[in-house]
Amino acid sequence: MWKHSVAVLIGAALLAAQSPKYGVGHPATEEQIRGLGTAIAPDGTGLPAGSGTVAAGREIFAARCAKCHGEKATGDVGPPLVGGKGTLATAKPLKTVGSYWPYATTVWDYISRAMPFDQPGLLKPPEVYALVAYILNLNGIIGNDQVMDSKSLSQVKMPNRNGFVADPRPDVGKASPSSNQPAPRPTIDEVKKRIASQPPDQQIYELFRFWLVDQPPDVQRLFGSDATQSKGYDLYRNQLRAEGDPAGEIERKLRVIEKEGERLEIDRWNQVLTSNSPRINWKPNGFLVEMVQGRKPGRALDVGMGQGRNALWLAQQGWDTTGYDPAERAVALARENASKLGLKLSMIVAKDSEFDLGVAKWDLILLSYVEIRENAARAVRALAPGGIVVAEYFHQDSKNAPGGFADNELVRLFDGLRIVRYEDTEAVADFGMQKTRLVRICAEKR
Repeated sequence: MWKHSVAVLIGAALLAAQSPKYGVGHPATEEQIRGLGTAIAPDGTGLPAGSGTVAAGREIFAARCAKCHGEKATGDVGPPLVGGKGTLATAKPLKTVGSYWPYATTVWDYISRAMPFDQPGLLKPPEVYALVAYILNLNGIIGNDQVMDSKSLSQVKMPNRNGFVADPRPDVGKASPSSNQPAPRPTIDEVKKRIASQPPDQQIYELFRFWLVDQPPDVQRLFGSDATQSKGYDLYRNQLRAEGDPAGEIERKLRVIEKEGERLEIDRWNQVLTSNSPRINWKPNGFLVEMVQGRKPGRALDVGMGQGRNALWLAQQGWDTTGYDPAERAVALARENASKLGLKLSMIVAKDSEFDLGVAKWDLILLSYVEIRENAARAVRALAPGGIVVAEYFHQDSKNAPGGFADNELVRLFDGLRIVRYEDTEAVADFGMQKTRLVRICAEKR
């Protein structure tokens, strides 16, 4: 009998509960906060001193950006930055800096904070000004000889500057678009409408998942064990009966979920992980990046690698990286992107039950938004002395994510390791891209 994985659902809920306090750390000083950078307003408020030319930007782009965005910024592994004018109102809009972005100052802010992909925050202000100048020039927005600085950049008129309007809905209010407020949970009728074009078996499975994520943690965990799964099915049987399904139809749906659930789950993640959904963080996990910083590269394993956002980044940092995932289309995309980036790493199509982690083999094991409970003991055995496990997932209070963790549960799972860091915090989740309660751990084998 197949055990349902505690898979992540896009759109995790924003919690009102406060994160617990552990009596460690100290409040950040104003100086420390300033060191994180200043948000740049549309009118240019906050832009630092410095300037950059189109010519200088062309050289920086070739050295730092072309490997992802293409030689002429027309897109490769990364999205295109040029083109798309006149397409926004068509069936296939191409959203680029030139066709979509409303403010040139926002381009500066984004590059400064998030680029290059493998070393965000590396560029100095003059380099950022130069890159913005080059990208604007490629889009025909400024001339070859124009110099970008805090004054000239704020005066640039972007083609789509007037393409954005305030949201008039009274329930939206004046919340910032970047406030990470979760979308309201859809009704079952809305879900049925959304999945109406999917195959019948997939519709049955999606409705089961919709029901599952609304259940308390103790019900969700029934589906994680052969010994208790039948009790979980009994509860769902009662739900279908309450919805008016006849007995024969109820049993047919349960057979589909039980017998085809694994295949349907893999199909679902193939679709999700090969999309360009804005509800997923396609960059490497931030906690992983922080925990790896300053650590000597060794052998790394990415469990449930998906389309390779973390595995590719680890390989770029010099790690001898292996990743596996049962979603074969996602792994194929990872292989394609690795080839474009000139990276060598091992990428395998396999389920947890099929992949042997080995013993004392890995210097880093990543468990990011995957099945952690059943992999924890295997990961501990597989770590080499001095190796670390890095894990992140939802807390059980995060209502739209099944299988979340109770207070300090992650600590107990890795009890035999030295806890380097444990966090129970509110942050933006990699899946859903909304602020919610997360748990993270980095633990080292002694």
